[in-house]
Amino acid sequence: LLDGKIGRSAELFDLLEGAGIDVKASCLFPRLGGRVAHIAVDREQYDAVEDLLTERMGGVADQRPCIVVPPDYPGGMGAVARKIAEAQIVMSVSYYGENGELVLATSDGEKTRLVLGL
Repeated sequence: LLDGKIGRSAELFDLLEGAGIDVKASCLFPRLGGRVAHIAVDREQYDAVEDLLTERMGGVADQRPCIVVPPDYPGGMGAVARKIAEAQIVMSVSYYGENGELVLATSDGEKTRLVLGL
């Protein structure tokens, strides 16, 4: 969770980059007078991210496993959304990474991977 201060997002990404954290994808959106930063990193780097952000920026609100769908997925986002809906799975987070990959969080990650063939 970030406040609305100008430059805070730059501070966040500079901090992560300086610590050697490879941010796979991210998005920012407003929330309750501040902002939420959703940052996708490899599972192996999560503890380092949490420690760093707790020490330097006040903490991490939560963590959730995400699924990264390749940018060349047949049918794109429409096909992904339809397959997830048809499988009765709730998609709670979706956004694109810097290389066109789709980042998703769903109510059932294993089933999502299965229905998407990932």
